[in-house]
Amino acid sequence: MFLARAFHRIGQARYGEDWTGYEPHTPTYRASTFSIFDLVKKSHDELTSEEQEWLAGTARDRKAAEADPEGFAAVLQARHKARQQEESLAEQRAAAVQIEIITRCEAGDLISAWRPATGGKMEPTPAHYWNGAVQGRFDSCTMSMTNPFPPFLANHQIGFIFLEQASLERFLLSQPFAEKPSGLDIHLSPYLQVLVSIARKMQITPGNQPKKEAIMEEIKLAWTGQEPLGKTLVEYMATILREPESQLGRGNKKKSEIG
Repeated sequence: MFLARAFHRIGQARYGEDWTGYEPHTPTYRASTFSIFDLVKKSHDELTSEEQEWLAGTARDRKAAEADPEGFAAVLQARHKARQQEESLAEQRAAAVQIEIITRCEAGDLISAWRPATGGKMEPTPAHYWNGAVQGRFDSCTMSMTNPFPPFLANHQIGFIFLEQASLERFLLSQPFAEKPSGLDIHLSPYLQVLVSIARKMQITPGNQPKKEAIMEEIKLAWTGQEPLGKTLVEYMATILREPESQLGRGNKKKSEIG
């Protein structure tokens, strides 16, 4: 999946309804890019719903300014303050998602790939290519495989960045507002979402029972809650993911060997 799209998928799964889809900007910022001179050239049917709403708001503001100039000035001041707060929160959300992607790509939890801008074969991106000053990649979702870190030099091929779908879907399951796995019509708490994601990531089956300690480490890495998980809770969660026989050290034995 293209990095820009994956960025918004992760944002939605992490922040739910607070994620507007315009990060690091806001819907207000989007509206500020409209030009009255361009919009008046369009017919009503050619205007998008956003453009129609913006024009209607402009007309209301003009009437309000004419009716009460001082009162409208106070309204504008309050709007400006609210807009600054909104923009600050949007920037914080975007930065948090960017850092999460960088951290997970470096750790190998998210698998990234590179494709030449002109088209061609996907190439896996080494995990250590995410260990550095790479925030600028999110501006255009591009990088160079031969010159991945600044200062950027000329004559290096630029390509687009993608995230592997499977690794992205596994990661999304650990987020608080992740979509439920297909086939489930019940609520999954953040704890259960983490357990599902770990079971998929580690490919846990009756015949593949990872060590409890390894599962515990994965749980701690996958947890994104505000408060860290306590040791006892992590142990309980790891226990739930393993077969009953595994608690007795018999998880990898053949059934014929189990009395």
